[in-house]
Amino acid sequence: MKKRILIVDDDREFVSKISMLLEGKYKLTIAYSVNEFWERFSPYAFDLVLMDLRLEKEKEGLSLLKYIKSQNESMPVLMVTAYPDLDSAVESMKAGAIDYIQKDKVDIFSLTKIIDALIRESALTSQLGHLSKRVEILEPIEIIGESSAIEEVKQKGKIAARDGKITVLVRGESGTGKELVAKSIHRSGVRRNGPFVKVLIAGLNKETIYSELFGHEAGAFTGALKLKKGYIEEAHKGILFLDEI
Repeated sequence: MKKRILIVDDDREFVSKISMLLEGKYKLTIAYSVNEFWERFSPYAFDLVLMDLRLEKEKEGLSLLKYIKSQNESMPVLMVTAYPDLDSAVESMKAGAIDYIQKDKVDIFSLTKIIDALIRESALTSQLGHLSKRVEILEPIEIIGESSAIEEVKQKGKIAARDGKITVLVRGESGTGKELVAKSIHRSGVRRNGPFVKVLIAGLNKETIYSELFGHEAGAFTGALKLKKGYIEEAHKGILFLDEI
């Protein structure tokens, strides 16, 4: 089954060029205006949206991007523009664009390769998400044991699971099940519908640990090409498990 792309751009010459290269490989839907976008867009009908930043109004595409992400957060949106500026790039990445490309800095052939790569990456990410959920379902989380110490762990875990706002310190020798306790709190608690994000602190580079935990803006330092969420933000409404502190 062909992957589906929605192209939203009032530059008919650009749309014509890219359509000639993409049609046949993908199922294309074209919206030349904001009104046509509202007529054609559906949150789960497309595998990628190619969006012009400037439509009828300046940065109108940014408003549509925010709407798309509010309807389907995992929808990959590639922003393109003929009138680039740093603020627009930062705003787009903050709003959830998967990339931001200047039309006159990339040729059509290169752009189609980028789109191919983004769709493959999105498909793999989706498959990984489904597999992770299946693993979570199959993975045992029962804390086994009947000693007074184990019963105390279970009871404290239930309290933490019901609260959802407290910080929990789980101590124990390697292999005693600290991660199991954390997953049990997550799975049975008020935050069970949020993500469980495990971070091996000992594996982080001391030079970049701040960026890994808190994220960074595009251009914040050499090599920071795009906005990156930190682990703390990724765990929003879920649980962040910091291992080997």
